Amino acid sequence: MRYRLLGTSGLRVSEMALGTMAFGEARHPDAGDRGHSNSPQPVDPAVTGEAVNRGVSSWEGVTVHSHRFGGVEFRFGRRELGHIHTTIADLPFPRAIRDQLIAAGRARPHHVLPDSGWVTVPMRTDREVANVIQLFRQNYERAMNARFARNDNQT
Repeated sequence: MRYRLLGTSGLRVSEMALGTMAFGEARHPDAGDRGHSNSPQPVDPAVTGEAVNRGVSSWEGVTVHSHRFGGVEFRFGRRELGHIHTTIADLPFPRAIRDQLIAAGRARPHHVLPDSGWVTVPMRTDREVANVIQLFRQNYERAMNARFARNDNQT
């Protein structure tokens, strides 16, 4: 099977899957002006979840588990990087970073714990999926840095 990159996410997706995904503007010749839109097109939730799962689980040291409230949880060691449900991702951040992400429009307060450091991020379009993967990567790098700092302090 042949694979292609999914946008700028770095994820490889089979050409068959890409053929079933909706990206960009409608190009049907009968669509006229009705089919053109600047808004991102939604992607099948199964495809978005699989894209996030493949991307995040491929990083060294990341393990995948069932989340206690449903969905898929990603861990680095004992530290949860976040988890995904059907159309959203929930990720923990220090409060200052959480506030910056919300102010920048990259996340919204957590759907259950809005006053915590947790954020909720939609993942219904290819652009939102890329954002979710970038946020998981940010948490992954924070976890890696914390592990290296801990190891440096022990030596």
